[in-house]
Amino acid sequence: MPIILDGTKGETFPTWTTGTRPATPNAGQTGYNSTLATLERYNGTTWGPVVTTSDTGTVTQTMLGTNVAGNGPAFYAYSTGTQSITSATDTKVQLPTKLFDTNNNFDNTTNYRFTPTVAGYYQINVGIRFSGTTSGYALLQLNKYNGSSSSIYRMGQAFNTPSTFSILTLSDVILLNGSTEGVELYANITGTSLALDSSSANVGCFMSGSLVRAA
Repeated sequence: MPIILDGTKGETFPTWTTGTRPATPNAGQTGYNSTLATLERYNGTTWGPVVTTSDTGTVTQTMLGTNVAGNGPAFYAYSTGTQSITSATDTKVQLPTKLFDTNNNFDNTTNYRFTPTVAGYYQINVGIRFSGTTSGYALLQLNKYNGSSSSIYRMGQAFNTPSTFSILTLSDVILLNGSTEGVELYANITGTSLALDSSSANVGCFMSGSLVRAA
């Protein structure tokens, strides 16, 4: 696989795909990966993209180094309406409005679930605003969806909340596989005349998140 030098056309590197990379490369070996559409080099341990400040093309997540968040998914979804809930019953919080969703990974019409397409560690922030007369506890649940079922990942809890509007918030970091796994927001409150009540994007039920480290 020779390098072709041409005084008029420039320098042409050897070309391969991700699957046909040299079997025993030397440190510093460089070539064009047609699968990733980028020039890459071997550092003695792994292959990595060659990206410089003069590049004008789009830098994708796969072109970045290990554990670099880069341009991973980020979103903010919220509700501006009222959602009735049954006492002492797990209720999925409906978040039909999106402030932003960079990779279109949040389903705001059916499942109200964030399912990122990039594997990694995600900072997830959730909150609920509810009204009614509570008679015991109020739970805020960040659930992890594994592709077929949903279970509690982290819980926020309050006791003997007042009969006026109350707010619960929670933040955590969660590892998602970039394909089948996602996160959902649930509420479980004991009382009467209960409702999730949102007046705006700034005051009410919400979920937001972003990739903070690649897997």
